[in-house]
Amino acid sequence: MRFNIPEEDLQNIKKLADLENKKLKRIEEALKKESPTVDLKLLTASVVKSTSIDSKLVNSIITILWQFAIIKKKIDLTATDFVNSLITSLNETKSDYWDKKDTENLKKKVDHIINILDSKNSIAYSAKSAELVLDQQFLFCESRMITDIRPVFDQEAKDIECLIPFHILSISYHDDSGYHQIRFAMDINDILQLRKQLDGAEQKEKQIREIMGKKGLKIIGGDF
Repeated sequence: MRFNIPEEDLQNIKKLADLENKKLKRIEEALKKESPTVDLKLLTASVVKSTSIDSKLVNSIITILWQFAIIKKKIDLTATDFVNSLITSLNETKSDYWDKKDTENLKKKVDHIINILDSKNSIAYSAKSAELVLDQQFLFCESRMITDIRPVFDQEAKDIECLIPFHILSISYHDDSGYHQIRFAMDINDILQLRKQLDGAEQKEKQIREIMGKKGLKIIGGDF
């Protein structure tokens, strides 16, 4: 099997190829101890803390390994077959970001990469979980609540008759076309209703975690 590898991914793969084996080993050992998560930033921060390796470098390495894990699952290959196909594809790649020396450097790290992509490793669990969670039309990024007060004037616009408090819920999200933001005007009744629904969702998750935990099943994401 051959892969068409984008230029931006080649840059991260080159960082992986250039990484010292001892540093990659430290990342591998750190990932073995990590719990699965769908939060790539959280995973990166935890590995940086465990290894004391530069955060930007760790982010690049984990990002490309995460992508490897997702692709490996989609095309249903073993870790060994995936890495061998990757090496073959890279060896045939013509780019300013990659040459045969880079391929040779990456070959020296094959064992570590296979171990990291193994189905029992946290990054494999995380990538699989992320694929399930992120397979939606819109992906939530962040939210912000803005509170404001607007005056209501009399007919002559000389005196303020009353004040109206209101809230704006700003939600940022991703879809196939990129990053977007949408705002919702809300009053206190909307706030109370939303809080009730969020509290209910939190309580349900706690119950699910308690039940699944007793059964010895892995719980991915969140920290209660």
